Amino acid sequence: PVTISKEILPVLTLDFGSEFKTYIEPFVGGCGMLKSIPLFNDVKVIGYDKNPFLIALLNHAKTVVNGETVPHYVLPPELGDLIGRDISKEDYKTYRSIAKLPPEERKWLGVPDALLGYAGFIYSFRGDFFQGYNGNGKDAMKSIESFLRTVQQLEGKTLMCSSYESITLPDEPCIIYCDPPYIGERYVGQCFKAHWLELMDYELFYNVLRYWRSLGHRVLLSERVAPPDFEVVWGKNVNISMGYGADNRNA
Repeated sequence: PVTISKEILPVLTLDFGSEFKTYIEPFVGGCGMLKSIPLFNDVKVIGYDKNPFLIALLNHAKTVVNGETVPHYVLPPELGDLIGRDISKEDYKTYRSIAKLPPEERKWLGVPDALLGYAGFIYSFRGDFFQGYNGNGKDAMKSIESFLRTVQQLEGKTLMCSSYESITLPDEPCIIYCDPPYIGERYVGQCFKAHWLELMDYELFYNVLRYWRSLGHRVLLSERVAPPDFEVVWGKNVNISMGYGADNRNA
């Protein structure tokens, strides 16, 4: 896989710390970019995602692994040993069913979202939320080790659950980097992906970005295509797949 985070980091952090004191990602996902953003002086780095299981898992790990006090997150006593816990295939199926339930029903069952996030991301192929059990001991250990490395790079950074259009931005200008699912990616029949990853209304999305820009924020979008009033500030052809059917596309 091609990693471009190092290449676009200078673009994202231009004037960060001087003109801009806050960096925000509305689609934090696997934190591939957020973990690379530097923390210094009085700057703030904030990541949002509308998947509550992802944010609960990350905040849990920040509490346990990094020893941080995370606002609005209370560590469930029974989850102190969550990171590294083995998840069987039967448990995986059960947790997948529970994750489909409304929040109030999950709470009534006493299954914390952090546990569902752990099972759904760490024990799935490619970290693909509940899209197939991958409980092979060696693969699970690699996933856990990779996850822990990411969490360690999130120390001091804030993670919150919210859809992009509901984010409350600070009054002062900030840098907003949006890396949503690319246009054309659809997950029909895959209930979790369709709910957590698809952007259903692109016109609304573009208008929200335009509004943020009108408030004086620096707004950057990672996408292969965009409306004509969006200016290209960086681009590169990358190979986005391996083996049969590999092709080059713009990033």
